[in-house]
Amino acid sequence: MSDLELFASATGELPTNNPGLTPDQVVPRIARLANFLHGQRNNRANLTDHQVSRLEALPTFSWTPLADAWAANVSDFGAFFEAEERRPSSHSKEPRERQLGQWGIEQRRLIRGVSGRNRPTAERISQLEAIAGWDTSEPRPRPRPNVERLTDFVSTHGRDPRQKQIRKAVSAMEREEHYLAMWLSKQRTLAKRGQLDPDSRAQIELALGRELV
Repeated sequence: MSDLELFASATGELPTNNPGLTPDQVVPRIARLANFLHGQRNNRANLTDHQVSRLEALPTFSWTPLADAWAANVSDFGAFFEAEERRPSSHSKEPRERQLGQWGIEQRRLIRGVSGRNRPTAERISQLEAIAGWDTSEPRPRPRPNVERLTDFVSTHGRDPRQKQIRKAVSAMEREEHYLAMWLSKQRTLAKRGQLDPDSRAQIELALGRELV
């Protein structure tokens, strides 16, 4: 346990097993700690209160990391679509967008049964189908206008939205702010290039209470 705590303190994250690595790419210490952590989660019922407390004090620790990662992907995919009015790209240079794009492709493959892995449960399929922008067979839902969301954010927080380091531990509110900040940054770029239409610029500046620079 002490070695796990040292690793988490030094790296700010927990060790994980990466099934995509070849045997010669696996770091023995990380693999050992990841296996130990997996065993602790599975043995929760037999752990002492002190052992539980030490585990829960680790950065980003969760008893259900896979379920948490799933929930974060569902939330982030929908938030991205509402902010960008498009799906995340699996080829994006932005790491989190690329992850979401690849995750979306994999879920569709799983649903179609062409991934070689188990099909998602009915509950998970329902969650996927409820994501804004997920089902292309239906008319694309109209996302809430970003300028309205920007107006609400500035009115509530008194500042512009800021991009975040998106990890599974951040809140839904932080994710919303992150994708709203991405959209605002895009509008600034368009404005600098002279490609933002005057009406949109005026609405954004009204929401910000100042010029869009």
